[in-house]
Amino acid sequence: MNQKIRDLPLNHLALAIRRGEISCLEVTNAYLEQIEEQNPRLNALSYVNERGARERAKMLDSLLARRTAFGSLTGVPITVKDSFAVESMPATCGMSRFRELVPARNAPAVARLLRLGTVILGKSNVPESLVGLDTCNPISGRTLNPHDSSWSPGGSSGGSAVAVASGMSVLDLASDLSGSIRIPASWCSVVGYRPSQGMLSKRSHLPWDLDAELEPPESVAGFVTRSATDLDALYRRLWPRRERPAPRRKRMLAIWTDPALALDGEVSCSLQRAMKALQAAGYELFDFSPPAPAPELVEIAKHLTQAEISFGLSEGEWMRRGGLDVRTYLHLLDRIKRFRLEARSVLSGADALLAPATPSPAPSFERLPEISKTADHWALAVSALQLPSITLPLARQVGEPPVGVQLAGRHRSDSTLITLATELAPLLAG
Repeated sequence: MNQKIRDLPLNHLALAIRRGEISCLEVTNAYLEQIEEQNPRLNALSYVNERGARERAKMLDSLLARRTAFGSLTGVPITVKDSFAVESMPATCGMSRFRELVPARNAPAVARLLRLGTVILGKSNVPESLVGLDTCNPISGRTLNPHDSSWSPGGSSGGSAVAVASGMSVLDLASDLSGSIRIPASWCSVVGYRPSQGMLSKRSHLPWDLDAELEPPESVAGFVTRSATDLDALYRRLWPRRERPAPRRKRMLAIWTDPALALDGEVSCSLQRAMKALQAAGYELFDFSPPAPAPELVEIAKHLTQAEISFGLSEGEWMRRGGLDVRTYLHLLDRIKRFRLEARSVLSGADALLAPATPSPAPSFERLPEISKTADHWALAVSALQLPSITLPLARQVGEPPVGVQLAGRHRSDSTLITLATELAPLLAG
């Protein structure tokens, strides 16, 4: 019975709870059972909210029994990246100085999910201070890839991707700056969603001050889900006023590849197979001409992400990390703004942009240092243009490491992008 509950797609699960076919407590127990079985091996969750989750599930069942108003995600079990503030749960960001931190209030994104009725099962593991592809820190240890424990799950939302991929959570509230959602989603064969800037608040997110009012300029709060259809069901509930879909016509996809950004042979072959499948299904493909060379976009994005990461550091720490002076920072913002406007113009004739998510499939831990300097380059290139992006799994043979692809759309056209992702996902997965 518990496995059948965990196999339900998000939309079916939410409706079954609403109709009284299964209780919130039954669903919570089904996922806690999976956590008890899988988490000791995979270490995806740094904190398990077992007692609190059951208490909330019972409370929600009581409300449902009285037909009291409830949210459209009532009873849906989720996890939250251990960088967001969740009331009465640890928020360490994998950093020793936050070991004893227990926030007194929820981050806005967390509060929004709770208002919809979700049940938080726990916090997902992260690299120390969210820096690095190895989801490992001195407090909670290392997270392993559920497909093969010798492969890296990526970072910094590595715990998020593993929790969802291993069936410990329906979805995870995560965050993405330079690929923190998209890289782990690609390497764990799940779906990663980086929304358009400003769609969901990222305040109360470590290592920034939890009381800061400033919204980060480059990073976003986003999600890891099991499938594109789950993402679509989530989006419909979080943003019910969706933009009107474009009239149905022959789909046109812009393809972005660049010899200046390295790709492993396995990724190139996977992309070629995907493009053939899309063409066979009637999609028209054309080459994307970026507004600047990809390496230049990556370099600017690196500077801007470093500036965001350094917010709150002392002046000395800022300069030691190569921090930008204000004049340089503003010049970079002006340049990237021009590039973003040009990119949106170029993409006006396409339904979406298809680009690699990472230059390699999920690597072994031994190979991780070798690829770490370039692993985020494709994610940075797309981030530089400030496009919403969804990472979808590509087809692979049994035993082969997972690899994904980015599907990016026009700014604030997330609904259209998600609809397209649900169409493309079966074709790309083979």
